[in-house]
Amino acid sequence: MAGNSTAGCVSDHSTRCLDTEHLASAFVHGKCLFCNKLSDSLHFNTTHMQKSHSFLIPDKNYLVVDVETLLSYLHLIISKYRECICCGTQRATKRAAQQHMLDKGHCRFDHKSYNSEFADFYDYSIAEDDAQTKADDTSVCEDRHGSISALSMQVDETTLRLPSGKVVSNRSRAHAAPCLAQRHTIEHSSNTHHAEEATSTTKSSQSPIMRRSDLKTSKRRNKASKQLAALSTTTERSLAHLSLPEQRAVLAVQQKQVEAFQRAKDRYRSRLETLGNKSLMTHFVRDAADKRTMWK
Repeated sequence: MAGNSTAGCVSDHSTRCLDTEHLASAFVHGKCLFCNKLSDSLHFNTTHMQKSHSFLIPDKNYLVVDVETLLSYLHLIISKYRECICCGTQRATKRAAQQHMLDKGHCRFDHKSYNSEFADFYDYSIAEDDAQTKADDTSVCEDRHGSISALSMQVDETTLRLPSGKVVSNRSRAHAAPCLAQRHTIEHSSNTHHAEEATSTTKSSQSPIMRRSDLKTSKRRNKASKQLAALSTTTERSLAHLSLPEQRAVLAVQQKQVEAFQRAKDRYRSRLETLGNKSLMTHFVRDAADKRTMWK
């Protein structure tokens, strides 16, 4: 009976520990992602992170999810995977990952970088629809006043040529496509200019630009992949139930332990070689407990 009661107490204690850990890692919309400060609402929390940590949500109008869902995903990266949301650096604990972001100024994320995992949260087709709506509103205003239509010539749906020769286009559509005059200028340029432009375009397409943070992340993941490939069959089976970020975390801890053991080994060898070097230690006075003089 005593054994059963003890086992029951241990089981209840383990269950309470798991529940406490789950609650600690659960997302709270009023809790800061970087310093764990609690605010009264999501609005006050985002305001605090913006003022204290310079955290901004870029292009908020083009999000396909609400702000709370995006923050919950960032919380998952920091709390569960213990990774930096900017450069992907992984730490042993959540607090260490938060401290890294605070020290490095990495309280931000880039959704426009090469192969970014945050790009799926945005949809920029909304911008094109808004630009088309603004273009329709502009055409209605021009029809009402009439004088603009009489004094200017419409080149296309969103571009006008003024009597002075200047071309006016919708500002929101400026990034979408070049105006008609620019296209005519490009078409009538010399063949040499076309050849140089084609060569430069080919070189730029053959060498895609990657940011330094993306390069570091890819190198780290390639290193983790090589470590996984070098594992024995037994070790690989023992890690099969873990996800890829958890496997990388286990390998990182193992690598740190190996490096710490090697450093301790080197320090011990250096001390041993120093004690055995009689020329170097001539200034040192040996005491009676010295092992080298114990049997002399």
